[in-house]
Amino acid sequence: MSQGALTGAVFPALLHQDPRYFRLGPKHSIWKQVGYSMSRVAVIRTDGGRQAPNWSFFLGTAAGVAMSNLWYPSTDRTGSVMGSRMVAISIGSATGNLLPEFWPDIQSRVLPRVLPYILLRIHKRTRAFAPTVVPASN
Repeated sequence: MSQGALTGAVFPALLHQDPRYFRLGPKHSIWKQVGYSMSRVAVIRTDGGRQAPNWSFFLGTAAGVAMSNLWYPSTDRTGSVMGSRMVAISIGSATGNLLPEFWPDIQSRVLPRVLPYILLRIHKRTRAFAPTVVPASN
């Protein structure tokens, strides 16, 4: 059993919480979107649509870290080490929520403007280094 299965399936089913990320969207300021996306580690929707503490994440993370501690020597299984692992996972999850929040906007607004320029520069650079083909003489 992995931490992902515990936080994304087992505990949400037991606690009637919806582990999916619900995007706030571009109608809000960037800072509000950043705050919202990072808060989803601590706040989750219930099956009824209300906001609730994200017990699925906390319990699943704690259980996953506890299971992974079985592989470490006893000196690395202290409460502070376990706590630091949980903090690192929480920070990673919070920053990981930024991608589903902003990627649709990046994909529709930024990439169409920037990607052709980048591809043109790559094409020009690769043409400069392309080998010259000399036809064989008969």
